[in-house]
Amino acid sequence: MTTADYNYVIKEVNENNYKYMSIYCSPDIEELKHTLIPVYDIIEKNIEGALTTALEGTSWTLDYQCTYLNEVEYHTLRTTPYEAIQQIKEDFNLEIFFDTKEKVVRVYGHMGENRGMYFSNELRLKLLKKQSQCYDFTTVLYPIGKNGLNITAINNGSPII
Repeated sequence: MTTADYNYVIKEVNENNYKYMSIYCSPDIEELKHTLIPVYDIIEKNIEGALTTALEGTSWTLDYQCTYLNEVEYHTLRTTPYEAIQQIKEDFNLEIFFDTKEKVVRVYGHMGENRGMYFSNELRLKLLKKQSQCYDFTTVLYPIGKNGLNITAINNGSPII
């Protein structure tokens, strides 16, 4: 599925009783998640070099917008470019944007502004008539009633369904 500025992969299609469909997509980074790097052995390269090495063998390129000059060292067997990028992201607190339209991994030291957290008490539960999916998920419900009423007393001490 393609929009004006992004490519997606359809992961789930749900049809409800009202003849509408809900379609759930994820960014099209499948090549990065499914290309195998048999040995990811990086010694004394900077972050940009380590990321470039992780993208070798894919059609993706790197747009590195950081000023970090840290040297890195990684020794990993059987990883994917996506896993290597995520590890570097965590280790050096980088912000990553996957431009799926241009197939560019954009790396920033700091992008955007922290505006805090957003919470919503709205639930959009719908009766499903037909469901198909290509990933696993689990739903956990914490029923809480008026004045903090919960189900622990009748659910063997567990607050979840």
